[in-house]
Amino acid sequence: MKTLGILRLSGENTESFLQGQLTCDMRLLKKHGDYSLAACCDHRGRVLANFWVVRWEEDYLFILPKNMCDITQTHLTKYAVFSKVSINNEDQLSIQKASLAGAVVNSSNNHSNEMTDEDLWRKQNIQDGLVLIQPKTSLLFTPQMINLDKLSGVSFTKGCYVGQEIIARTQHLGTLKRHLHRMTLKTPLQPGDPLKNDTGEEIGVIADAIGLEALAVIEDRFM
Repeated sequence: MKTLGILRLSGENTESFLQGQLTCDMRLLKKHGDYSLAACCDHRGRVLANFWVVRWEEDYLFILPKNMCDITQTHLTKYAVFSKVSINNEDQLSIQKASLAGAVVNSSNNHSNEMTDEDLWRKQNIQDGLVLIQPKTSLLFTPQMINLDKLSGVSFTKGCYVGQEIIARTQHLGTLKRHLHRMTLKTPLQPGDPLKNDTGEEIGVIADAIGLEALAVIEDRFM
């Protein structure tokens, strides 16, 4: 999976650090190989990046789009230094099975075991309603707008983390006015592109797309 990258987070305080940064409950990742979908948000509850977080021996791995590695690393490093947590981009690791978030192995010169065609994998994500944030969609959506709460990527019982107050308020008050929809486009669009109706009015934003298959966050008043 050439478009996926891996960040490794290390240090004795890593779990508690991530508990205060991510939407998932890190306490549930108890043993090697346990994983969860998660998001890192800003104080407004907007998703900077989302990924699979995997417990890897005493460390934690983030599996995310490669073009989001630097953005995520830079953001978290500002806070990680106070918890004595190190964040490293693991170029020597590769993803061999995208269908299993825990399938992270040492790479070698022989990549014949990579089993997932990336286009088919992305199409499957779209069919499953799974959005992976890209640079042009970073900080555009709350977790609920891209259904992370429905995909078990958000805990509403774990306690405080960055953006938690707004995310929880949205959930409990039911104030979300934009939702994720799967659709077939007339012409190809890219993540972050505006979605317009037949009259040219902007009704939403493309969250992910490949070919004519897409996921878009659309204002409820247009549906």
